[in-house]
Amino acid sequence: MKTLGILGAMHEEVASIVYAMKRPRTRQLARREFISGELFGQRVVVAQSRWGKVASAVSATHLIQTFKCDSLIFTGVAGSLDERVRVGDLVVARRLYQHDLDASPLFEPMEIPLLGRTHLDTDRGLRAMLLKGSRAFVRLDSRAMLDAVSRVELGVTKPRVFEGDIVTGDQFVSSVKVARGIKARVPRALCVEMEGASVAQVCYEHEVPMAVIRTISDNADHGSPLDFPRFLQAVAGVYAVGVMRRALERSGAER
Repeated sequence: MKTLGILGAMHEEVASIVYAMKRPRTRQLARREFISGELFGQRVVVAQSRWGKVASAVSATHLIQTFKCDSLIFTGVAGSLDERVRVGDLVVARRLYQHDLDASPLFEPMEIPLLGRTHLDTDRGLRAMLLKGSRAFVRLDSRAMLDAVSRVELGVTKPRVFEGDIVTGDQFVSSVKVARGIKARVPRALCVEMEGASVAQVCYEHEVPMAVIRTISDNADHGSPLDFPRFLQAVAGVYAVGVMRRALERSGAER
């Protein structure tokens, strides 16, 4: 049986997944908890990576080198950069960029030094698995799993699933001006977060398939800090375990 690594930056993003696991076993390493067990028939190792590119890269490296994970998925929240993408929607990454990486004039803006790439692609098979799982969750489970008050007050009434580009940087974006600047650098970006592209780089260099799925928690503007804590508690964890259940049950992936 192959082993899938699952990462989320915050406790709330992975706690529901850990709760759903069978026979969980915890190992402390590098000031992190790595929980091994079975999730909906799949052998997994789950960890809270902590915020930012360096922390998530460290966590991903341990999943690959220490725990011998064959593939990685990063799950969590993100801020929308596209007017079509609203709070409560899901975005599955096609390509990942580091919007704050700039080693010019030696390299082009956002180009990863010595790799010759400004973006990294997610794995097609994992991406398809997450898209199928997300669509099934939205269609079959989301209304039942989210309480009515949260749906109304947070505006999560008709969640949708998108596939597209995601940008990563060491910055919690809560300014319209900053968000517009990022969008200008990557016009097709659907959302912004703080970990995905760094995990993609680790996986690329280790030749390990990876994918990223993000739940839109805010619009990357001045309202973000106000909505964020509530959204984490009421929505993020529900989405994480719901999507993974549908993705793993429907994937038909080699176990």
